[in-house]
Amino acid sequence: MVSLVFLAIPGVSLCSEGNQRWEILNPEGVIKIESMEINPHPLMIEEKTVLLRWNGKHNGDKFLDRVAELLARKVKDIKIIKSWKVAPETVDPISGSQ
Repeated sequence: MVSLVFLAIPGVSLCSEGNQRWEILNPEGVIKIESMEINPHPLMIEEKTVLLRWNGKHNGDKFLDRVAELLARKVKDIKIIKSWKVAPETVDPISGSQ
């Protein structure tokens, strides 16, 4: 979908007698997207360390506690780090109140 935006500038006329001249501006700009290579996902997480990070959403910590409990039960020799307990400054609240 293409949107046309016409800006009116005081003292500047885009029209002259008999002829019309239109200036079309695109306020979106141009973004250059560079591709990047991501790390492959591990095939197994046994004997690995997993970091759980809470983003501050309401009850998200309780959800992640349950995820940690299930992982510990299902995966052999997994180490789980809960970032909000180790480093509380990593919690980034979504809203002003939790």
